[in-house]
Amino acid sequence: MSEALRTYGLIGAVVLLGVLLVAVIASYMVFLREEPRIPYEDMVTAETGIRAVLDPARIPEPFLERMTEGHSPRLLNWVMPYEVAFLGVPDIARSNLNVRVAVDSRRMSRLMPRFVNDSVDLSPGGRLTWSPEGLRRVQRGRLFLDGDMRLDPETMVQVDSRWAGVRPRMPLPMEGEHLFEFMLDNRMGTAYALAGTYMTPPDGELDPLMRAGLQSLRDLFYIHGHANFISDTDIRIDLRFECDPEGSESTPHAIQLLLGMMMAELRDQLAVMYGMELDGTSELDAFTVRGEYTLSNVHRIYHR
Repeated sequence: MSEALRTYGLIGAVVLLGVLLVAVIASYMVFLREEPRIPYEDMVTAETGIRAVLDPARIPEPFLERMTEGHSPRLLNWVMPYEVAFLGVPDIARSNLNVRVAVDSRRMSRLMPRFVNDSVDLSPGGRLTWSPEGLRRVQRGRLFLDGDMRLDPETMVQVDSRWAGVRPRMPLPMEGEHLFEFMLDNRMGTAYALAGTYMTPPDGELDPLMRAGLQSLRDLFYIHGHANFISDTDIRIDLRFECDPEGSESTPHAIQLLLGMMMAELRDQLAVMYGMELDGTSELDAFTVRGEYTLSNVHRIYHR
């Protein structure tokens, strides 16, 4: 082999190795390297009426094995985000709830929007309309999905009347350290707006019991709840309804009654649709209603 051919061969090998090295580095940057944690808290303002947070790292691996039918639970856990947060800000003037899903991505945030937008139906449905651009990457490790939820105009008139002039206050604290946690702040009427929207039938006429239940929410401060696995198949759910001590003494009793009705209906639906079991009870302590429930056989949701 001539000296020239050796030289060209060496140059070609170096170029090939360089291309491979660039490809490996690019793959590491896109697929393997962990992205920075960017918690959702910097988006919470005094106007944020709804916060819900999912911490996927608290899902037991045996549950992931069932979810993936034993194929690759560790891979799923490897790519799952640090957290997924849902935020809602009511807009009384527009009878609307501005919503945002914020994903704190662990890996592959560049690829996730296209995958989600191509595989998930984000077309308008019901009261919720997602932004046409779908899930989008706003920075490394942070993805947003924005949308709007229509609220019942008549209910929003009541919200404007009851909470007119109430200034936004500091957000209520969340506990953290839960699989799922939510806070529904009703100090400016968010819970009332949502309940009125979903309780009002198409003809706009509430039956007397529902109307009384809705009115009881006027003296509700907030609803806080969290859920955690207590075994590979069971989840414990804790709820807290805090009422205004200066409000009507009947409010906590009405809320406890509504909670019982809601959980009874949910129990029947979960049993019929998924074969799950929901058990528990609520307690009333002055102006606070607490509910403690256990949802059993949650793995059956993946075998229907």
